[in-house]
Order: sequence, then structure tokens, then C-alpha cells
Amino acid sequence: MKSLSNASHRLAWIPFALVGSRVLAGPVLLWCAATRHLGAPFFAILVAAVVSDVLDGMIARKLGTSSKRLRLLDGFADIALYVQLAIGAALFDPSAFGTLAGPIAVLAVGRICLYASCFVRYRRPPSYHSVTAKAWGLGLMVAFITIFGARETVPGIWIGLILGYINTADELAMTALLPAWHTDVLSIAMASRLRRAHMPSPGFRATRTLHGRNGL
Repeated sequence: MKSLSNASHRLAWIPFALVGSRVLAGPVLLWCAATRHLGAPFFAILVAAVVSDVLDGMIARKLGTSSKRLRLLDGFADIALYVQLAIGAALFDPSAFGTLAGPIAVLAVGRICLYASCFVRYRRPPSYHSVTAKAWGLGLMVAFITIFGARETVPGIWIGLILGYINTADELAMTALLPAWHTDVLSIAMASRLRRAHMPSPGFRATRTLHGRNGL
């Protein structure tokens, strides 16, 4: 058992390395998109970055090294990567993004509301890493391949928008449910279970009320 713990400790750098790889990939992908260097290396880096987003949390949980710091860094790396890819896509086909400015603004407002509600409620950004967030990440990979590879910008944008709407609504609902900040909340059902775990049982509340009336 001790040797297993030591092995996990020695491998604890892997999730951080995967997060760091996305931080490094963002500027490279943005430069490639802006300069239209869209060959095989661009798509290989894009796919590897998205896959690293799926794997880092899984590996950290498997090693028992997942932490709040890692999950927050993971979230920030995701934002940096996808924002830079979105900027690159806008530079690649600005007219398509102009056509869909309204739906894009709706998603942007939704994300701002999500982050604002988390900061007001928990004094921290969201770090749910939910199933819908993973689906959105994989969908964005398909969306950017559609934009940069197939040159079909409008369908690619809609793929990202629809999955983004679903994830934003999902995580706003989680924020409304959860009385305390949590990481790795996979679904609304899990958020509901965590909420119930935070709430005292009816018997406890009744006993506390009785004690209060009796001056205890």
C-alpha cells in the first residue's frame, strides 16, 4: 500500500503537465489560425489539447492527487485555450462571426452570469468539470475542426453555441442548488445529493427548534 502511495506521489506531476500543455498550446494555435498555418501540426495540437482536458482530471482522481488548486488551474487553462481558439476563428472568418454576433453575445452574457453568481455565492469561480462541460469541450474540438478544416464556419459556431448554452444552463442550476463551493460536480443530480448532504435532517431541525423554545 505504501509503495502504491509513493508511486502516486511520483506521478502527481502528470495532471499539472497536461494542464500546462494546454496553456502552451493556446498561443501556438492562435498564431497558426491568425497566420493560416492550418496543416497537420495545427490539428494534432488542437486534438491533443482537448484530449488533455478530458484526461487530466481522470488521471488525478486515479492517482488520488486531485486538489482544488489543480481543478482551478484546469479551469483557467480551459478558458485560455478556448478563448484563444475563438479569437483565431474570428480572425479566420470575421464575417461569419459578425452574422452570429447576437447568439454569441447571449452565450457570453450567460457565462458572465455564471461566474458572477459563483463569485457572489462562493467568492470563487465555478469549477464543476461537469459532464456537459466535457461534452462542450469535445464539441468545441469538432467545431474548430469544422471551422478550420472544412471551412464551414457557421455550422461550427452553432455546434459550440448549442453545447455552450446547455452547459451554462446546467452549471447555473448547480450554482442555485449548492450552498457551498464544490469541484467535480458531474451533474445536477449530483448537485442535488450534495445539497441534501449539507441540509440538516427534519428531525434535527425539529429538535433544535424545541430546544430553542425551552431555552436550551
